[in-house]
Amino acid sequence: MGRINLPLLILTILVIIFGISFYRHFEKEGVKSDIFENAQLRVEVLNGCGVNDLAMIVSDRLRRMGFDVVEIGDAENYDFEKTVIIDRTDDNMRNARRLGRVIGCSHLGKDIDSSLYIDVTILLGKDYLDYFPEVRKKPKWMR
Repeated sequence: MGRINLPLLILTILVIIFGISFYRHFEKEGVKSDIFENAQLRVEVLNGCGVNDLAMIVSDRLRRMGFDVVEIGDAENYDFEKTVIIDRTDDNMRNARRLGRVIGCSHLGKDIDSSLYIDVTILLGKDYLDYFPEVRKKPKWMR
């Protein structure tokens, strides 16, 4: 009883390795699917808090997540305390909810405007680090 059955131990280790490999494969497939779905959204990024280059830096991050960022700019003013995602095309706010789910933002609204040719606007408020903590450092291409 004190001896370990070597073939059983080897088989157990192989099953664990196979299970981890199998899980990682499907986890990556899920990421590819998310990126494809993200690419379907045309996003406008507006800086609403006045931090230099914020809209450009966040746009770069969203593109890396697969989103199609088509507009970058400044909001009408820099007084926005909260980051808000505004759906521009869907009364049910499916587009805003999708982006909100990805970045963890629940401040959603809608302002349907088919003349803009965008699906969602993300208006970056002073709480932007809650959703993009990696923005503390500028990307290498901006240094």
